[in-house]
Amino acid sequence: MDQKTELEKEERTIFIVLAIIVMIAIGVLVIWYFTKDKTLEDNNDSDNKTKTVDKQKKKDTESDTQSVVQDTKVYSDNKKEVVTVISSKVNDAPLVKVEEVSPIIEDTNNQEEIIKNVVDYNLNSKFYIVGETINFNLANIEDPATGNIVNLTNAKISSVLSYDSTTLEFVEAVGKYSLTDNQNITFIEEGEYIVKLVDLNNITYSYKISILNKNSFSLVYQSYITLGDDYFATQDIKYFDQNLWQEALTALNKVHENEANSDLTFKRELLEKFAKALEDLANSKDEEALVEDAKVTLDQIVIEAEALNKDEYTIDSYAKLKELLDQVEQVKASNKLEEIQKLTLAIKEAMNNLILNSTTEDEVSVPEEEIENQAEVNPTLESEEIKLDGQVKVDSTNLSIDLQEVTNDVIEQ
Repeated sequence: MDQKTELEKEERTIFIVLAIIVMIAIGVLVIWYFTKDKTLEDNNDSDNKTKTVDKQKKKDTESDTQSVVQDTKVYSDNKKEVVTVISSKVNDAPLVKVEEVSPIIEDTNNQEEIIKNVVDYNLNSKFYIVGETINFNLANIEDPATGNIVNLTNAKISSVLSYDSTTLEFVEAVGKYSLTDNQNITFIEEGEYIVKLVDLNNITYSYKISILNKNSFSLVYQSYITLGDDYFATQDIKYFDQNLWQEALTALNKVHENEANSDLTFKRELLEKFAKALEDLANSKDEEALVEDAKVTLDQIVIEAEALNKDEYTIDSYAKLKELLDQVEQVKASNKLEEIQKLTLAIKEAMNNLILNSTTEDEVSVPEEEIENQAEVNPTLESEEIKLDGQVKVDSTNLSIDLQEVTNDVIEQ
């Protein structure tokens, strides 16, 4: 009985062990099965994601390349319309942006070059350029009745006149300008104009304005350069304020540097700055120092004139010099630069016009060959007298003419 029981226990044990082994095996199989499917699925997902990314990148690249498409149309009125088509990622409906561009200006020989600059009116501006838009809002105008400078607020342009070279009068400038808001005016032709403005009190003011085209402006620009170069070449810095001298010279250099610049408004403003700097420099000139230096020069020429021996010259020629010398103190006391310089040149001229007295005036130079012949023909002619013929009379005619021309030039200046 005990053996049977013992055998049954062993059988149950074996059965349990086998059952456990079977269950482990089944578990391993199940785990392997599900693990295999998940790995395969993960691999497939990874491949799909890679392909999706590549597709998206390619699509985005194509989208970037073709996202903007422009179509340009030019109409008969010279207006250009630019149509920009932008692709949308949300739907296929394109976004359209219409951009209107200013009229196309054709470059012809008869048409002025139009510049697109708006400038505020400046009373000190000597001229403006064809195509500039001049804004008269808050403009300063000279009152024709009093001559005072008047500040006009919100003044309106009432009329514009242009100078007619045929009638020599100012007439209505029909077709020669355009207005915007009755405060901005653009001239399209060169000429002299009168712009009339009416203020809030209904008072009319007039201003004469010069308009230059491109070619005329180029000539004026060159004239300013020549004027500046000549001024600095003929003036002495010691008579001027040195700071103003440097400012004017710097302004002139700016004009030189921008000679090839195509911005006419910018170049016009450079000319205005240079003109103002040159005016300030001229006003700083120390006239007193200049007069004192002129007096020193006059004194030096007087010393030379008084050192001459009056007995060697004719009475009339020396009398003219003496008359000028008698005026020296009076002219110096006047402290007038022009008179001092004029007297200095006149004394120099009188010195050059002095004529030797009668003892030498009638003597004529004789070549040596003629001297020998004369000695044979006229034995009474002494050799010492013949030697005196070697003296040559000074002809001051041409010299006095040149000096007179110089004098006239200085006086005119």
